[in-house]
Amino acid sequence: MTVRTEGRSIKVMMAFRQALRLAALLLMLAFGASPSQARELSPEELGERLYTQGIGTSGKPVAAIDISGQRVFAPQFHCVSCHRRSGYGSREGGVFIPPIAAPVLYQPLTPSRTRAFNSMYFQQQATASEGRLYNGRTRPAYDKASLAKLLRKGIDPVGAPVPAAMPKFDLNDRDVAALDAYLRTLSAKPDPGVDDTSIHFAIIVSDRTAPLTRKMLIDTSNAFATRYNSNITSERSRPGFSPYYRSDFVNFWRKWVIDVWELKGPESTWPDQLETFYNAQPAFAVIGGALGPAPWQGVSDFCDAKHMPCLFPDTDLPAAEAASGGYTIYSHGGLPLEARGIAAYLKRSENTQRKVLQLAGPDAQGTIPAQELVTAAGTIAALRTETVPAGGWTAAIIRAAAELGKDDVLVLWPGAAGGAAVAALAANPPAQGLVILPSAAQDEVVRTLTPLPMADRVRLLHPRELPSVVNPHSYRVRAWLYARRVAVDPPEDQFQVYYGLSVLEKAVMEIQGDYSREYLIEEIEMIAESNLNPGVYPSLTLGPGQRIASRGTYVVKLDAKEMGGIAPDGDWIVP
Repeated sequence: MTVRTEGRSIKVMMAFRQALRLAALLLMLAFGASPSQARELSPEELGERLYTQGIGTSGKPVAAIDISGQRVFAPQFHCVSCHRRSGYGSREGGVFIPPIAAPVLYQPLTPSRTRAFNSMYFQQQATASEGRLYNGRTRPAYDKASLAKLLRKGIDPVGAPVPAAMPKFDLNDRDVAALDAYLRTLSAKPDPGVDDTSIHFAIIVSDRTAPLTRKMLIDTSNAFATRYNSNITSERSRPGFSPYYRSDFVNFWRKWVIDVWELKGPESTWPDQLETFYNAQPAFAVIGGALGPAPWQGVSDFCDAKHMPCLFPDTDLPAAEAASGGYTIYSHGGLPLEARGIAAYLKRSENTQRKVLQLAGPDAQGTIPAQELVTAAGTIAALRTETVPAGGWTAAIIRAAAELGKDDVLVLWPGAAGGAAVAALAANPPAQGLVILPSAAQDEVVRTLTPLPMADRVRLLHPRELPSVVNPHSYRVRAWLYARRVAVDPPEDQFQVYYGLSVLEKAVMEIQGDYSREYLIEEIEMIAESNLNPGVYPSLTLGPGQRIASRGTYVVKLDAKEMGGIAPDGDWIVP
């Protein structure tokens, strides 16, 4: 009887366990997980999680002791916040963070002025950091044991303490093994698009790109690459030409090869076309492009999937996640930023009784900023949006004009129908209320509406520098283009292409042969606000993780007496 009871108990227990497994599986499926997603992470994956998130192999945040002796946890301190995603370190406020990428950490350290050059001569360092750089220290390669000692006690392989800014981490043996496994893969080899002699870049255009824009992008980029390659050819032909430092770097330099990836046909086919281009010849980075009126979202998604930097494309429609990271860096926030600028501008008056009417074209350049304004406006006004079909602008403006009161606002997002919308507005001007249009309509608005009585009630978004402000660097850029017989038209767009190429050149020179795409982006974040800005935008700055270099806009009014026919209606707005 007892045996039967025990056997029955065992069967009951087994059935209970099976029921628990089934319940767990059903819960996973209910929340969108699959059994394969519940697999145990590999040591490299656990190490990557620890490096990027500060989460240990137990699944809990790792504790550390900071410079003040306080016990802290992720995300206050974790590896990536200082050593960056590439592992090649950083510098901030005179603090030098050394590289820990695989080619550095797991090789003996010997004095190298090529690796230390930028930190020693071009970057301000604190006295302690400067001393470490100039001392020319040596050490053996790290292994798992010396890595554990460094992380737990702050002692390097020769028994010397590392700077106090490095926290001391509470890591178990499994944590150390996981981090060691990941660090051995971190930037371990050059990323695709680089070989022993060349570095490949791509310009992405489409069959909707205006011919003038396409020519401007390609001609400017080719002229820049020709000059860059000429310098490299000259210096490689004279080994040992410099007794000071330049000869040391020649082996790191690569000739630039620029490929044009032209997308054709429906946008739904573009991802496959990009994959075909990439498979034929990967690019280390995309150095600009223009898709005409099409959003940049598809290209952005492709670049994110490939971990490939995409630098300063000419687009009014950045990817939806542009402000929160990714591999595309934009000059400005485009039409969505202009919509947020309108919301900030309207909030200044604190008039919650006004009506705001939006007329939006049916294309992406109409619908996307209109929706962004709805989101940004919140409760500041009664807001209504109407989508205007092709050929319907006259009727839509007449209906809106009949509704506008003295304090009300009409916002137009005409998209591809900019000329038709402005012509309809000129022929049927509202008797009262304010009319706001995007920057893309500026030339047409200034030419058409300035002579009309309604001109004083028209506002435009203007995300660039005011026409009355001239940056001296723009004269140098113009002279450089003229000297190479590159037509300067339109100058603002061309100057911004030149800026992107200049930033890229400086970043490539600073990574000194460590051809990591992550490292390239990190260097661009550092140098974007240097003196390379030719004045197209008032300021261009990036910080870690930031992907929009100019994050503000002016709202301007029409003024025939001012240069460009516009004058600011208030200060620069950063919404």
